[in-house]
Amino acid sequence: MPKNLESSLVLTPAEKKGISFLVVESNSSDRNLLRQILRNANFETVYEANNHLVAKEKLLERKVTHVIFESKKINIPVEEFVESLLAIDPKLTLIASSSNPQLDDVFNLLTKGAKGYIVKPLTHEGVEQAVILATKAEPIPEAVLKAKDRNEALAVLVTLALDKLANILKQTEEFETAKKEVPRAFFFLQHSVEMAITFCKGGEEGYLEALVKECIERQNVPSSRLGRLRKRIKSNIRVA
Repeated sequence: MPKNLESSLVLTPAEKKGISFLVVESNSSDRNLLRQILRNANFETVYEANNHLVAKEKLLERKVTHVIFESKKINIPVEEFVESLLAIDPKLTLIASSSNPQLDDVFNLLTKGAKGYIVKPLTHEGVEQAVILATKAEPIPEAVLKAKDRNEALAVLVTLALDKLANILKQTEEFETAKKEVPRAFFFLQHSVEMAITFCKGGEEGYLEALVKECIERQNVPSSRLGRLRKRIKSNIRVA
């Protein structure tokens, strides 16, 4: 995490104390490493399960706030696993772990209710940042979920984050208190771009193509910032 943004996205000791993990990994080495990383990050409560069915049983028996789960099918389809956990507790923070997020279709799990993802190999920084993002991030906007395809959804995610940052920067001109929101908004824009490049079909080239298309479409929407500017320019031309 960039140093100038660290202070805007952290979990306090009190917040960490209120978090309890269930780690769902079929590989014992990954389970042990995740447990060690979480304990070293001062998370006190970490439960384990070696498959999805055992995880559901433990979730019913124990108080859990966060689930880090293997994004591949172990003994039930992973989408079904995500939906079943949220049916038990809609407030759960679900984090998918994957060696290849694109191949495992992790973005689809995010649209189903997962809040974040970890890219293997597991590292202390990667796990802790994923936990913070999943805990602090806002839900995926409805406009993203209604997109026609994945690339459009990711382009919408980026443009919404950019628009939010632009609005906050505009507010800083009038309100001093708005300045403290800038690092957080900038970080989530950066994270949205990273997600788009990771999950877009066609990689970075596919992402850029989708982003350009979304920006062109947004300029034609009167309610958008680009649309309002375009409308004012046309009005001025007619008046002249």
